[in-house]
Order: sequence, then structure tokens, then C-alpha cells
Amino acid sequence: MGAFHGAEIPFVFDNLRKVMAPSDGRRQALAQTMSGYWIQFAKRGDPNRPGLPHWPSYDPATDAHMEFGETVSVGRGLRREACDLFERILEDQRNRR
Repeated sequence: MGAFHGAEIPFVFDNLRKVMAPSDGRRQALAQTMSGYWIQFAKRGDPNRPGLPHWPSYDPATDAHMEFGETVSVGRGLRREACDLFERILEDQRNRR
């Protein structure tokens, strides 16, 4: 099915077996990692804990985001040009009111 709205939910709640049969080891590891971040955030208000790559707080100066896939890492400037365009459009619309 590819990527679609809500596709992350089985990973977040670590219940791939409900939607993917069979789930391979890579997907299961990713589900455990994502679920670990969400559980930690729900418990402490901070997704970071030992054993997981550090998830930095958002800062517009660094524009960091988490990338979840074969590896989990911090990326920078996700679709920056497109996002900047939409920011300019929204700002223009706000100024017209």
C-alpha cells in the first residue's frame, strides 16, 4: 500500500501483527523503537531515554527532525524549500486580512 495517512499508527503502538502478516524483523524493530519514544514521551514529556537515538527539541535555527527507517537518526531541513514557500503564502494571507 505504500505510505498513507495513518500508516505510522501500527508502529507507534507496536501492533504490526494486526495489520501486517508476517511482520519482518526490521519492521518489528522500528515499531519497538517508535513505541519506545511515544511511551517515554507519555510518561515524562520527553521522548528521550537511554538506548534510543537522541530526539532534539525543535529549534527553527537547526530545523532538526527525526527520520525513522532502516536506521533512526536526526535529519535537517526536511522539505525546507516547500515548507518555506507555504510559510510565505500563509504570511501573505495573514497580511491581507
